[in-house]
Amino acid sequence: MASRRMLNTDLIKSDRFCALPTQAQALYLHLNLEADDDGLVGRTSALMRSLRIQKKFLTMLEEQGYIICFDSGIVAITHWHLHNKIRESRYTQTQYTDEISKLEIDEKSLYVLRKIPEASEFSCIQNVDSLSSQCRKGNVSIEKESLEEVSEVNVSSCAGEKLSSEYSDRLSYTEKQKYRHFINQVNLYFMQQYSTIDTEEFIKYNEQRCWRGKRGESVRDNYKQYIDAWMSRDYSQI
Repeated sequence: MASRRMLNTDLIKSDRFCALPTQAQALYLHLNLEADDDGLVGRTSALMRSLRIQKKFLTMLEEQGYIICFDSGIVAITHWHLHNKIRESRYTQTQYTDEISKLEIDEKSLYVLRKIPEASEFSCIQNVDSLSSQCRKGNVSIEKESLEEVSEVNVSSCAGEKLSSEYSDRLSYTEKQKYRHFINQVNLYFMQQYSTIDTEEFIKYNEQRCWRGKRGESVRDNYKQYIDAWMSRDYSQI
């Protein structure tokens, strides 16, 4: 477990959070301290015993949307990606792979339970870990050197081909993790600079082009520049 964690003061100081009983607030803060790099906590019962906090306050946090509780006892911090920025070089994948495979990140950068498609409609989909282009969003920091480490899909294999929303299915497991962090950073920049979470078209547009600019350059390496051009409707630059 990391020795340092961050908290989003907009959430912690909000009237809604401050209206919670002090026991619930304390439990939430300690859950954040105990969480791994993906925002999952595996020793919730022991934590509550050590703090002498009743289970009803855990239930209260779940009902208020601050955490997601699994039958296994694992707890996910809903606002984890709004709280913490973790460099790719320091990121350690969670050991709770079954639980995190049931989560996705919505347009507000919050963890939500993944919607499982009906077998009759998507019988060909086997990999529950596949990431849609817009589901993995949040407040995870990526340095430029981390982006350079991301393995791009071979451009020649994408030439003339329109990619689907299952773009990340074409990536290896490691590449999926890095792509997820990259999409997190794209959405964070949209939120910080333009106060919008409407990123679907930008992501879809660039997936269709394998994240390559008009001259074949990597959009990922200079994604902020391309977002600025997109928002100014200066499509000649992208």
